[in-house]
Amino acid sequence: MEITSIESDRVEVDGELFNFLKGNQGTLTTSDVPDVIDLYELISYWQFSGRATITFPRKRKNMMSDWSQFEYWLSDVSTYARIYDLGSGDEKYENEILFNEEITPEDYFGSYEAIKNKVVSHLLENEEFMANEGIQFVEIAHKGEVLYLIYRGCDCWALGHCNSVEVVSSWDVMPDLY
Repeated sequence: MEITSIESDRVEVDGELFNFLKGNQGTLTTSDVPDVIDLYELISYWQFSGRATITFPRKRKNMMSDWSQFEYWLSDVSTYARIYDLGSGDEKYENEILFNEEITPEDYFGSYEAIKNKVVSHLLENEEFMANEGIQFVEIAHKGEVLYLIYRGCDCWALGHCNSVEVVSSWDVMPDLY
């Protein structure tokens, strides 16, 4: 692998590496290909995207009308999506609304889409979530073509436990990216 230059956060690489990665778009590419790629060397060029992949499980039966079902669904989204955090800034939420049988999650939040938007907003503002679940990337290029190496699990990479990245040509091809 040869890095030919670095310009404004874009890493220019040789044709052999770029073609290898281009041929592996949409897959997880590992660092165990000798003499082609060293994903750990490229970490020094990664950038924090401010984005994360958030996968929403199927809507649970009664989750819009039952706080306990809503909480179970929320825990399936992320361990960082805690029911008490969603009403932050609203003193009445925790004291009078949460788990009140007369007021449902739908009454408080509105639609299912409104709930998803609230969860996304909360998670993207949560520093701990973003440090662990946020997406880091390296933008690589060769002769005007660009690819993105998507690094997930910042802590795992720092500790040496990870060995694969996702290769994409555009952010648009990533489902559930917020």
